[in-house]
Amino acid sequence: MDWRIMKFQPANKQGQDAAETGSIPADLDPDKLMRPASSRDTQFFWDGVNAHELRIQKRPDGSLQHPPVPAVWQDKEAPVDYVVSTGKGTVFSYVVHHAPKVPGRSLPFVIALVELEEGVRMLGELRGIAADQVKIGMPVTATYIDFPDSEVSPAWTLYAWEPQA
Repeated sequence: MDWRIMKFQPANKQGQDAAETGSIPADLDPDKLMRPASSRDTQFFWDGVNAHELRIQKRPDGSLQHPPVPAVWQDKEAPVDYVVSTGKGTVFSYVVHHAPKVPGRSLPFVIALVELEEGVRMLGELRGIAADQVKIGMPVTATYIDFPDSEVSPAWTLYAWEPQA
């Protein structure tokens, strides 16, 4: 039996490029970017990103956990306990991504492992600074990139890091 998968992507309205609509950075194409996937265990985190806050999972002993893990210590229907991060931290490590190409992104870009003030480490893109200017220990803060509704996908938000002013 033969199968064919057909994909259709409608043209942008009035011939606008996706990067020209609003405050979307020119180096990102929201129609080609991979959207974050969420599960029951991570939904609270992505709901927080949509609300422009970083939510960190809290364990029963008070310790913090990121990335989120299944909360096997409680009923699966119970809401996940979390704290809201200040969104401030320092670059613990980083890598400059030169290849391979990533759909919807311009190369190169910086991925930083940030140690938050709360003590957990979180990966994310470091924006607003040249790759050769990034330093270990550099103070950063969370920022949020909102992508509007389109014919291809509903509105969504990504978090990233930027140098503290």
